[in-house]
Amino acid sequence: MSKNVLNAINIITNEQRDLNENEAYEALNDIMIGQAEDNEIAKLLTCLADKSESISEINGMVKVMQEQCLKVGHVDYPLLDTCGTGGAEIKTFNVSTAAAFVASSAGANVAKHGNRAMTSKSGSADFLEALGAKIDLNPNSVSQCIKQTGIGFMFAQSFHPAMKYVAHIRKSLGFRTIFNLLGPLTNPAQANCRILGTGSMELAEKMANALTKMNIRHGLVVTGAEGIDEISIMGETHIFEIKNNILNSYSIHPSDFGLKMHHIKKVESKSSNENAEIFRNILSGNGPLEYLDFICINAGAALYVTGHASSIAKGIELAKTVIENGDAAAKVAAFIDFTQKSISE
Repeated sequence: MSKNVLNAINIITNEQRDLNENEAYEALNDIMIGQAEDNEIAKLLTCLADKSESISEINGMVKVMQEQCLKVGHVDYPLLDTCGTGGAEIKTFNVSTAAAFVASSAGANVAKHGNRAMTSKSGSADFLEALGAKIDLNPNSVSQCIKQTGIGFMFAQSFHPAMKYVAHIRKSLGFRTIFNLLGPLTNPAQANCRILGTGSMELAEKMANALTKMNIRHGLVVTGAEGIDEISIMGETHIFEIKNNILNSYSIHPSDFGLKMHHIKKVESKSSNENAEIFRNILSGNGPLEYLDFICINAGAALYVTGHASSIAKGIELAKTVIENGDAAAKVAAFIDFTQKSISE
């Protein structure tokens, strides 16, 4: 039994207020060191989701996540992570992972953080395995992978061993919990350039506020108009931009960049194997235009936050170039080769 978790539940249900940072920190810390019962954890996660998580709760709990995760050794900055929260009504193709490869092939150093599917058909880990990569690299191997190939993948289940206390509970609950927000905010390599996506404008603003306290060089938190956790190719995307700890917001549209609008259902997620085959076809120049545009607009934003492009528009142009000239395909191949050799050694 955890006094701090029970106290947090009481505050939310009886006092009917948000937890402050310290209360949130103490509750999650108890959970992550194994002091809370399963029913207490499930109750707290449900209470938080029912009322919607506050900025103070997110800020307090992300500190625990960062303390408890395994750390990747020194890698060169600027360092990019592209990650969605999941839980969106429309499940789209693994565009954040695909965009990470494209951004890396254009010069960005990438420390991609991800997991298996929780609320979708294909998580980033599933997608990478379908491409042929090994995902269970240790922190040192991930560091070497980034240094040698420009991109590394940190499998959440390996880098967050304390999550063993909540993984089965999250699965049994079957809805988005605060961990869908904490995971993307917690990068074991402390990436200082971020593209984070969430399907809710309310949550996007909260995550953006959290990033302003995390020594981020440049970040975008995005919400597609269809409630997707990516930059949309169908309609407007609202963006919260964090630079020098200053928060601004604005909207973009595919037409701003000369891109054709595509119905979001055309890039709906399929199985991880099917998504991998679509990506291979894009890299070889034979994939559907809607997937190419979806990848390029998200990769363009990634290249903007790393400073490899002066704007999202310039980033889209660069993304198209590295796909067309084969650099992106070569990047994927180099990453897969490294991971396979690293695991076999």
